[in-house]
Amino acid sequence: MVSGNKRPAPISRSSWITALVLSGTALIATAALYNRLPSSVPVHWNIMGEADSYGPRYMVWVLGSLPLLTALLMRLLPQIDPRRGNYEKSERAYNAVFLATVTLMTLIHLMVLAVSVGIDLRADMIVKAGVGVLFVVIGNYLGTIRSTFFFGIRTPWTLSNDEIWRRTHRLGGRLFILAGFCFIVSSFFRGLLSAILPFSALAIAVTVPLVYSCVIYKRQAPPD
Repeated sequence: MVSGNKRPAPISRSSWITALVLSGTALIATAALYNRLPSSVPVHWNIMGEADSYGPRYMVWVLGSLPLLTALLMRLLPQIDPRRGNYEKSERAYNAVFLATVTLMTLIHLMVLAVSVGIDLRADMIVKAGVGVLFVVIGNYLGTIRSTFFFGIRTPWTLSNDEIWRRTHRLGGRLFILAGFCFIVSSFFRGLLSAILPFSALAIAVTVPLVYSCVIYKRQAPPD
């Protein structure tokens, strides 16, 4: 049984307050600018940095709520994870990824508001650079996290063996850092190459650890 004074998640008080300030900023900015917004707002940009998809004005409330909803979800998930004890052992990593995720979502929402009221911003640069920083943060901590069902590279093989989990995450951490830097570098350019480079790196960062965990498992499995 979980004691009554146990924290609901491995999120520090300062991280939680920071997340509430960020998500509150997104909602306050939405309320302050809502009457100045056009009837449709940009929600997607192409590889040339041009808005190519729009949604109704009320969509900014949905987008503005995402930082808070994400913060609440990340606070809840450890409580329903059968391996919730491992979150405390990965507290530093979880806090870093938690804050980086909420910060990025708030930044993107504020960017949408700014562009919608006519401020000239390179949305593609902001998004790719922000995602790149998030991936670098994830990669930096990936090798330190313990086995859980919601946080990390979760395959049947990593979840079944702590050594496979550790080795897979050490490799995945390096690949995510590389992918993050590819996103950051590509943010300074436009065109097809600026899309191919980061998303190819991301595909490698996601796929290689999955395959690697399976290979390690098969090598460790006793012969029939």
